[in-house]
Amino acid sequence: MIKSRKLINQLKAFCKAAIPYHSALTAVRNHPGTPCGIGFHEDTGELISCPIYGEYVESPAGNIIYIYYNNIPDLELYINTFIHEYVHSTQDMDLYHDIAEESGMKDHPYETDAQYIADQYTQIALDTIKFKL
Repeated sequence: MIKSRKLINQLKAFCKAAIPYHSALTAVRNHPGTPCGIGFHEDTGELISCPIYGEYVESPAGNIIYIYYNNIPDLELYINTFIHEYVHSTQDMDLYHDIAEESGMKDHPYETDAQYIADQYTQIALDTIKFKL
């Protein structure tokens, strides 16, 4: 179970330095988790139930990344999830929701972009942060 405030602070600093877009992020919260969400099977495109690792939420209370740590088995996935959600904090969420309503979530360009960037930076973050924990 990963709940380190030190890790969160290091990931925020890493993302701010590595991802050259303005972030609207105001807070990060570790949350025990929800059992599952709805997603698409990577190969078949079928709608499936799957664990939720994190989400970015814009609200009057603040723009918050929630990391559902009980659903995340290891540090690598935690970092990947954090970076993915951080990228969402740099995106226009009104447009995100418009696209989702119009085209659905399968192949959503903001999701594709967030996952691509997360996949590109996860190992670099892991190598950088591991030595500071």
